Amino acid sequence: MHHVFSSTASNEPRLPRSIGRESQPRCLREVWLWLLLALVAGPAMAGVGPQAVQNGRFALTPGTGTVTNGTTTAYSLLPGTDLGSWYSGRPYVNTDSDPARGNVNVQIDNANYAGSVVQRTFSDFSAPSATNPVSSTTNINTFLLYKGTTAAADIWYQNISVRPSTTYTVSYWASNAAPVGSTGAAPQLQLKATYANGGTVQAATVLGTATLANEATTDTWTQYSYTFTTAANTTNVELRLSDPVTTTTGTSNTVAVTAIVARANSADAGAAFSCNGAFYQIRQTNVATPINTVAASANTTAAYSGYGNSTRIFSVNRGTATYSTSEIRDLGTTVNALSYEPNNGYIYALTYRGNATGTTGGDGNARIAQSSSYVEIIKVGQDGVESLGFIANLPVDQWAAGTVDRGLTLYLKSQATGNVMYKLDLSKAPVTVTPLTLSTNVDLFDMAFDPVTSQLFGADYPGTLYSIDPNTGVVNTIANPALTNATADPLGSFFFDIAGNLYAYGNGATGGTANGSFYTINKSTGATTVLSSVSRATNSDGASCINPSEQVDVVKQLASVATVSGNVNQRDVTFNLYLR
Repeated sequence: MHHVFSSTASNEPRLPRSIGRESQPRCLREVWLWLLLALVAGPAMAGVGPQAVQNGRFALTPGTGTVTNGTTTAYSLLPGTDLGSWYSGRPYVNTDSDPARGNVNVQIDNANYAGSVVQRTFSDFSAPSATNPVSSTTNINTFLLYKGTTAAADIWYQNISVRPSTTYTVSYWASNAAPVGSTGAAPQLQLKATYANGGTVQAATVLGTATLANEATTDTWTQYSYTFTTAANTTNVELRLSDPVTTTTGTSNTVAVTAIVARANSADAGAAFSCNGAFYQIRQTNVATPINTVAASANTTAAYSGYGNSTRIFSVNRGTATYSTSEIRDLGTTVNALSYEPNNGYIYALTYRGNATGTTGGDGNARIAQSSSYVEIIKVGQDGVESLGFIANLPVDQWAAGTVDRGLTLYLKSQATGNVMYKLDLSKAPVTVTPLTLSTNVDLFDMAFDPVTSQLFGADYPGTLYSIDPNTGVVNTIANPALTNATADPLGSFFFDIAGNLYAYGNGATGGTANGSFYTINKSTGATTVLSSVSRATNSDGASCINPSEQVDVVKQLASVATVSGNVNQRDVTFNLYLR
């Protein structure tokens, strides 16, 4: 809504200009912001980009195998199978088992097998720092194990979303997995990057080759780091970790890898957004250009096509009855639980991992979450995105639903069914992460804070609409389902305007190609009205500033200039003041 006022002045023929607003001095607001974030997060990482590699600690794994009458059934997943947002050019066999030569798998804690001995202790990794933010923390207990053959092989690869004209550092920790005291040829690991520049796939570039020296007395881990700079039209890079060694015996190239990280070397969120009631949305989409392909097989539902998960942030254009969106930027990482913080004008989101249960790749083996993962918070501004560190004391989960109330409390609910919601209290020092027990089990794709009733509203899949009392945890089921076509259009984004009207965005038919849609939703009945159709998304999330009374935009606009009657040297200048 725009309120218009007029004023006149003499001898002031200036151009229209925007008059900024500050609820408190900028420097004080920034100090307060950084104080809060230092309290919320774990290791400070301000000034670097968010983690671009998914599941780099191999914390999401295929299962160990079905146990029948005390015997575990062996399985083998063919190259190109989605193993938990990463892929391999070699077959994958039962997690936490002894792989035969030529196979890969993920080990939990330690690996002590004939021909491979890898000890994992918390002291193996150095302490986190601003330049090496995820090298450790004491919960890395999963790693990839590969026993090589006489031939070279690609043992890990993944597509990541990147920002153009940006320098990235890629690092990983590796260990020579041959038994201590081995004297054969030392194994090697080669890191390669393949770029898609403006839709044209470039030849693979070798970023570096590491030689993992034989270990005389103690199993050790070493971090290896390399950099690359993207071109002006690069938004997608495939990273590939390979065993380049060709041996006659195939007994020496046995390696262990974990903590694969890719981050922009420097990042700054820039200026805050204007708290003017605007809607913002993130949508996770597949990038347009495949980089490499692996043929489909009987063990995969589709060939690996080189697509990377790209989370992009949009502004929602609500100036007309038909809504549309405008892309602001690609965030260069996969996130969800979007939240607008009304006191400082920045948008926050949490790192988001793939499904922890169910099947992927059609192989019938569930992807299981181990304890090695973490939750990272990122800050988004008008000019960029940066990482702010790990959230201490918050369990690792699919944090899909997030919203902030007026009092600096960030509410989080997992996409998984459960009766616990978490509250991050940003108004206290130190900031606390507090569980809130709900009156019933729910799974939410998104939720939003109602500025009128101070209740949380959200929906699950396939579309049950709930309200939640953020003080007591009481859950009220309003409509089931909220949408008659909700099965084909899961609600991924929720928004409120300042008047307490509820809006939602449907991601589009699951597994299909149909567009998504914007809706208005009646909070009492769940009745919906379609506003418009927009691009579809794999995942989405929404946020809006519902507290603009503390931050008001004033736009001063020149309306007219007229000569004062009887005096050619004076002018009457009329301005319109727009309050948004």
